[in-house]
Order: sequence, then C-alpha cells, then structure tokens
Amino acid sequence: MGIGYAPVIWPGFSWANLQQDITTFNEIPRAGGTFFSAQAAGARSLNPLFIFIAMFDEMNEGTAMFKVVSNATQIPQGGNFTYQSIDGVYMPSDAYLRLAGNLTATFGPPQPQTSTTSSSSAASVASFRDVVPCLLLLLIMYVILCTFE
Repeated sequence: MGIGYAPVIWPGFSWANLQQDITTFNEIPRAGGTFFSAQAAGARSLNPLFIFIAMFDEMNEGTAMFKVVSNATQIPQGGNFTYQSIDGVYMPSDAYLRLAGNLTATFGPPQPQTSTTSSSSAASVASFRDVVPCLLLLLIMYVILCTFE
C-alpha cells in the first residue's frame, strides 16, 4: 500500500503534576519495566523500520525514560513524581535507557526484497533499513552525552 507506520511505545503514564489531580498519579503503571517490554515485543513483531519511544523527557506526563531517580527517598519534596521503582520492583536509574538499548539491538539487516518494485527503489529502502538501528543508537548516545555535560 505504500503506507508507513511507526509504532509508539512508552514506559508508563501519570498526569498528576500536569493536571494537578492526584487521582491520575501513576495512572498507567510502569510495572517494573514489563509494560514497556510488552509494548516493545508487540511493536517489534510488526517488523517496523523504527519504533518511536514516547517521550524521552516528559516529566509532567510521567513518561520520561531518561535517567531518573530509583526510589521515593530521592524525589523532591512537595511533588508527586514517578520514579523507577514506583511499582515495587527495584530498577536502576537508567533502566529505561537500557531497555531501549536492548530493543535497538534487536533491529538487524533487512530481509531480502521479494517485491517486483524497481531495483533502485528496493535498494534505497534496503539501505535506509540498514542504517536505522545505528541512527537510533547514535541518537540515544548523543542525548545521554548531552545530559551529562
């Protein structure tokens, strides 16, 4: 059909800070990484060109996956913030970066082209698919490096 699709996955969700509504705190629990991992497995099974992980830095929605605190003793007082081990399973501060890295590692070279499209079109798609995992890994590494500067 010529329609592209990028599955979207996320660690969990909480609108408590953005909406100022404590009833929405940890609304979609992270479940010790199993929520993210289940989405990743489902998305990966579709064999997409890439998977979009939402959102790298959305603290106000509780979807942030960058390095954050591991337990409640480390969060600022006076706020309702999610933290890595919020669902009772210890997770290091970089747990979601590691999970994203593991997901990125599952992307490999494309399967042989079997369609009857022109050779130049098939070659450009294959070339793009070859570099997508490397580009994702480089982007993650760049963001991590910028975070610590």
